[in-house]
Amino acid sequence: MASRVSTFSARRERSVIKYPWREWADGTIWRITRGEDFTCETVNMKALIRTHAWRIGRSVSIVSPADSEHSVIEFQFGGRTEGA
Repeated sequence: MASRVSTFSARRERSVIKYPWREWADGTIWRITRGEDFTCETVNMKALIRTHAWRIGRSVSIVSPADSEHSVIEFQFGGRTEGA
């Protein structure tokens, strides 16, 4: 059962940013390849890209080229979304 504690019982780990989101969100079109630029399933990486766009209040376009055998993603972050 969950319980509240007043301090951490172990040393906190620093979070590591795995992907260069700031660079990737520069508004240009990026092509990333599974095994080189990301290691998770392609569908999961697309979800991560969409989640990051939502977090920073931007739109995003995502394409998987037909000839890529589902291992390549092309994407481009757009402008601010409404309400952001």
